Amino acid sequence: MDPTPARPDRVSLPVACLIAGVASIAAAALLDKSALAISLILSVLCALGAVRPGASWRRLLCVNLVVLLAIFAVAEVALSFDPVARSEGRDLVGYTLPDERLSYAPARDFETTYRRYAGDVLVYDVIYSIAANGLRVAPPHRPEADECILFFGDSFMFGEGLMNEETLPYRVGIELGGAYQIHNFGFHGYGPHQMLAALELGVVDEAIACKPRFVVYQGAAFHIDRAAGLSSWEKGGPRFEPTDEGFVEYRGRWDPTRFEYPAWLTAVFESSHVLGKIPSAHRPSNEDDYLRYLGILETTRRLVETRFPGAEFHVVFWDVPEDRTVADLVARSFRIVRVSEILTDRGEFPEKYRLHELDGHPNALAMAQIAAHLAKLLDAARQTAPPGQRTPDHAEP
Repeated sequence: MDPTPARPDRVSLPVACLIAGVASIAAAALLDKSALAISLILSVLCALGAVRPGASWRRLLCVNLVVLLAIFAVAEVALSFDPVARSEGRDLVGYTLPDERLSYAPARDFETTYRRYAGDVLVYDVIYSIAANGLRVAPPHRPEADECILFFGDSFMFGEGLMNEETLPYRVGIELGGAYQIHNFGFHGYGPHQMLAALELGVVDEAIACKPRFVVYQGAAFHIDRAAGLSSWEKGGPRFEPTDEGFVEYRGRWDPTRFEYPAWLTAVFESSHVLGKIPSAHRPSNEDDYLRYLGILETTRRLVETRFPGAEFHVVFWDVPEDRTVADLVARSFRIVRVSEILTDRGEFPEKYRLHELDGHPNALAMAQIAAHLAKLLDAARQTAPPGQRTPDHAEP
């Protein structure tokens, strides 16, 4: 009787490494994904460790690592089919420049075309025009208009994906018939800390030649993270710290190197759909960050009312149901406009007010409706102001 063939109790390590090497090279060459290639190498080596005889804890560890790496590989392949966002246009280089006071800012006296794609789908195709004062172009105003409205905020206020005349500040100026000069200090990725820095550090003084009558800030809950210096795209932004009195004080700039990684690690991140999210990840905002955010708004309101006598500070807030921030701002007697009370069907039909199903920035319809509401509010405030603070009745420019 022939003896039963013995089962091999180990896999050749050179053969496993050869398989892993071939698989990784194929992944890197065909998929251009070094992170996926690395995961394949590790999968093969962990599988080798799982089948080789030895300590049970080591084999169990290898089995679990194989499962995790397999999940990672599946996620990488699945996400590779999602549309990749990219930007094209004329004169994109030089559009955004470093700024010592605000971290970054648009180039002055600059115009660029800007097309945004998700895969092969065109999301928007617009023109961004920046005036000589470093702000997006304003609507016409009456020659005698010596008062102005200052607008602050992020890409929503700047008007990402919108033509110059479709932005919220521009529409408000038209709605008010040119009674005020309009100045749009919003920009991509900004937060309330840029607003306060612009007011405290001379950016506003350099950009305007008028008397501010209204200052309008557009905010949202995600600005809490930005004000805490947690945005990965912002290098060395203005830093404000809370005081015992509920305000904030300027403390210079956040450490610009806190989100920097070694070049080789950055390359791995950029090659991966899963790991690519790590550079933009940050710790959750905490109660100190929340108090900083409220303190920035409190300090801004105080600064506006003391530096510009008769001026009013208004907040346009993109709220969500049971929004704690809105409740606290109301309790602190802020003049607040809730977007949910203007775009009343936004929760049911969010796509109605988006640029595109692949881009959540508000579209021209959303801005037109908010502008109409805000213009009526500001006009009513003008009409009820003391006689010495009223501006002439407006008319179409």
